[in-house]
Amino acid sequence: MSLDLLLLVAVLIALAMIGSRVGFGHRRVPSGILLLSETKTLFIVIGMAIGPHGLNLLSDAVLRQLTPIVILGFGWIGFLYGSHLEWRRMRRFSGRMYAVGFSESLVTLIGVSVVCWLLLPLLHHELPPATRVMMAAALGICAAGTAPAGVFLLERDRRIARSDVRALKFFSAVDDLPAILALGGLFAVLHQHQGVAVLGAWQRLLLSIGMGLVLGGVSHWLFPTSGDARHNTVILLGVAALTAGSADLLGLSPLFVAVIAGVGFANLSPRKERAYGLMASREQTLYAVFLLIAGAMFGFERGRLLWLMVPGYA
Repeated sequence: MSLDLLLLVAVLIALAMIGSRVGFGHRRVPSGILLLSETKTLFIVIGMAIGPHGLNLLSDAVLRQLTPIVILGFGWIGFLYGSHLEWRRMRRFSGRMYAVGFSESLVTLIGVSVVCWLLLPLLHHELPPATRVMMAAALGICAAGTAPAGVFLLERDRRIARSDVRALKFFSAVDDLPAILALGGLFAVLHQHQGVAVLGAWQRLLLSIGMGLVLGGVSHWLFPTSGDARHNTVILLGVAALTAGSADLLGLSPLFVAVIAGVGFANLSPRKERAYGLMASREQTLYAVFLLIAGAMFGFERGRLLWLMVPGYA
């Protein structure tokens, strides 16, 4: 990695740290701007502005070198999400709650996927069939999970009962599971990669699950019983990088494998609470850097008519 690239990464981290800590305080601002800020969507907009199709501060060549940060982001986010899926706690909730959460997720996933599959040929006439299925399924997967930030914003509305907010928080936590499973299946069925080309779809899916569980066990053995928080954070960062990087190297879903690793770690390690606290405390900065780079990767020139879907999708 060159010195210029290191400096650029440092600038992105500094920008993310400032942006994730600076709020609007008690000042009255338009609700749209507040929503962009508190859901961190603003970082995507900034990334689009500084990317190749904006000010070009991040060129295509630089973005290719920054791809590992995106992979690391998937590993960190996935491991963090999976680490709070502890069976001992999950079984406290009734089956009806899970049925509702999974049902609304699947209905959204299937509904959005079908509509997008029907619309894509009208907006892009040269899409190969496999690409059309992959794009439609990916859009459905992205829509299936509920963003927790939106639910937390409802806490300020006193007209909404606290019991309803608690139920929505539960749904926002569990309705990502069908989407994550679908993502792992999508990679296994449609994503061809020379690393696992000799394996069938079910074998690739089982490999993803097995790799996640093994790396979750490795995380349990590596994470110390005590020590400096900064040292332990570096260990967790290395675990996330190893998990997502190895999955990407084999053409598997980094997010899916990281979630499985987090689940394995949560159900094996008595130190999961301390690990989760360390990861959550550093999440905002890493997530902001992840969103900045992801926003810069937006390609405006690829299928301009596809942007007609954006308002309807939102």
